Amino acid sequence: MYGILKSTTNTGLLSELLCVFVAPIMVISNRPSSITETLSLKRKVSFSNAQRWEIQSAILPIGSERDFMIHSAEHGIFSPFPVRMPQTANSKNTLTNTLNTFGTAITGSDTVTINGTNASLLLAGEFINFSGLQKVYLIKNVTINNSNSITVQILPNLLNTVNSNTAIKYGKNVTMMAYSDPSNIIGIQYVDGKLAQIDKFGLIEAI
Repeated sequence: MYGILKSTTNTGLLSELLCVFVAPIMVISNRPSSITETLSLKRKVSFSNAQRWEIQSAILPIGSERDFMIHSAEHGIFSPFPVRMPQTANSKNTLTNTLNTFGTAITGSDTVTINGTNASLLLAGEFINFSGLQKVYLIKNVTINNSNSITVQILPNLLNTVNSNTAIKYGKNVTMMAYSDPSNIIGIQYVDGKLAQIDKFGLIEAI
């Protein structure tokens, strides 16, 4: 399951979650752009290379009420916290092997070579990130070199240089640092004496 983590520890266990996402879950790629139309109705689009992920979902607290209240009060909308990134494209991927980058991928590149047993099980549409780096990337395309080596095209382009033999985080191990959307209601809600699901909750990637 996916949701807000209690801490930066993320090994994929349910017990590590403070809240879980409840469907429907929307993952949005936010890339600032400006669109204008000329008098001849031609469209002109300008955009920034900056990009961040945003999540909109209902959330259901599964930890203690005290922990959720403390988390809400501590972070508010001004302090980022760890979130287990939802894998909407391949949530049942059974890959459990260690995967690492092969060769150095420089800042601005959109391709990374990944080696490891059964690396070819990674699919386009999955989210990954790199050990020691915060940014989350989406796999756009996978070229299979062999069953244990793939070259992936990612979105957005790399914000940082990734050294060879850097561990890949995938599946339930992908952590996104996020801010609470300013439109969120910060706090807890009870219905009939029970901690209630929050029907609309937004998260903004910290980059």
